Amino acid sequence: MAKPSRPGPSRPVRAERRELFLDVTADLVRTEGLAAVTMERVATAAGLSKPVVYSHFADRGELLRGLLERCWRDVDSAVQARLSGATTFDQHLEALVVGYFDAIAAQGALVRLMIGNFSHERVVEAARRARHRAAETEWSAFYQRRGGLTPEVADACAAIMRGALQGASEYWIDRPGTPPDEAIDICLEIMRAGLVRLRRQRNRTVV
Repeated sequence: MAKPSRPGPSRPVRAERRELFLDVTADLVRTEGLAAVTMERVATAAGLSKPVVYSHFADRGELLRGLLERCWRDVDSAVQARLSGATTFDQHLEALVVGYFDAIAAQGALVRLMIGNFSHERVVEAARRARHRAAETEWSAFYQRRGGLTPEVADACAAIMRGALQGASEYWIDRPGTPPDEAIDICLEIMRAGLVRLRRQRNRTVV
């Protein structure tokens, strides 16, 4: 009678190990910066062998990309939590900005290092650019749908707004201990003023 085959590692165990490696990578980035992340150091800190790390991530770039994507998921969750109660155009804009700052406050330097800084890994930069384009496409669609802007104007507006939001968050992070309210308020005022003017110009054109 044939012996029953031994069960392979379950998906939850594999998923837990992946999250463990991302947790270790996040700790290294927070304490020592991106340059500190190597496959060997991640394996050692996780208490596992390098081959196990490589079974989840092909190389350092893929590991950092995984961490970057997790950071974005956390940002998206924070923004969605704020958006759940937004009904007007202005409330939507405020939820977007405040939700983004919520995520930064929760993750601290990790968000800045992973979202604001550039790395030398092409796969990380490609993922970052793809994320920016996806966010800008989503924002542009909203500006067209709710703000009445043309696609060309909405596209440019979305790209500039995303850059302004990132700049505002980096301004705040560079000043430890400073409440985020001022950066949030100034960012919102700039966005509101620009959008109001664009919408007025669009209405005059239509008339």
